[in-house]
Amino acid sequence: MLNYPVKILIGLSLALKGNKEIFDWFTKNDYYELAAFTSAIKDSCEKGGCDALAWLIKHKYHTLAAFCDAIDDNVEAYNWLKKQNHREMAIMVLAVKGDRKSYDWLDKHNKALHLIVQNIIVIKKKELMDRKKEKKSLLDMFRFYK
Repeated sequence: MLNYPVKILIGLSLALKGNKEIFDWFTKNDYYELAAFTSAIKDSCEKGGCDALAWLIKHKYHTLAAFCDAIDDNVEAYNWLKKQNHREMAIMVLAVKGDRKSYDWLDKHNKALHLIVQNIIVIKKKELMDRKKEKKSLLDMFRFYK
């Protein structure tokens, strides 16, 4: 993630926030991996997120793919990031998972990555809320049959 200019990282944070113009700009300007990364994080498998993750792996963007897996609780992916010395990516995973020390470290040492983490946290919280609503809806449906 550190191989990108700061303005590209800021663009990534905006694409994660839902800025379609920047997402499209990535695909038109040879940053396909950042478009795929955005989709892998934002979209469920039903909406193409798994296809985006597969694209990252197929095109050898293993670090980005491992990050996506690690924030979805794949411990092996997180350990791989650490083993490959992707320290800041591992710190980002911890920050997304709620580790305050990691979150504060990014805020102090890399504002662009901190912005990306902030937007991923929003996405993950929304996913969690959607799952809770879906579960509640199913429970309400079963209450009807009592």
